[in-house]
Amino acid sequence: MCNKAIKKLESNLYRINTRNSSYKLKLKLLTLNHGTHKQWLKENLLPNTRLIIEPKIAGLPAVLFYKEGILRNIIIQESIFNANDFKRIKIIPNKLAIDKDIAIRGNLYNPKLKLQINSTIKPQRSQELLQLENLSFCPYQICNSNQNQYQVLLGLKQLGFEIPETHFTIFINQVDLYVNLWKEGKLFESYPANGIVLKVNSRKLQKQLGENSLCPNWAFSIEC
Repeated sequence: MCNKAIKKLESNLYRINTRNSSYKLKLKLLTLNHGTHKQWLKENLLPNTRLIIEPKIAGLPAVLFYKEGILRNIIIQESIFNANDFKRIKIIPNKLAIDKDIAIRGNLYNPKLKLQINSTIKPQRSQELLQLENLSFCPYQICNSNQNQYQVLLGLKQLGFEIPETHFTIFINQVDLYVNLWKEGKLFESYPANGIVLKVNSRKLQKQLGENSLCPNWAFSIEC
């Protein structure tokens, strides 16, 4: 029996058209083309806008596509892989407690990878990462959901995913506090995080801010 959070999630999913070119999602990092996070906050948000703060995990952006609740494909770097190739990744559920199509976006990563703040980060090649025995997946978005970010994370957790460590604030002047905590190694230390990601929680405001050709305008990554 689906619980309340799953039922609400299921009712807020919109249909995915797999024949549309947007099915092969452009998996870009959450960043802006110019400016700083202070500029982004000042130009786009009111002082009391609720923000969710998540780790920016070093790994491979990926989308899990479930057809009627069963994992069918995984999109990595705009290439489509069959779900059978990823059955060894135990952290990815093969079947969900819903019977609708759902696309879940996140990062495949090496949990044993250790990063140093301000060090030069050499991206791990996809072939090397995909051969790891203990590969992990961290979800952070449901591509075809009309829920706000907090509800999305709650729904992902109820579906059996390990959601990322998150923090919330309604004071945009507190963002620098989280940035400093991450730089000091006191935030997101359990992940190979090479930055933090700021996201607007409100789905209504997300739609107002919209997206550009590279990324959603309602999210911003801070890297060092």
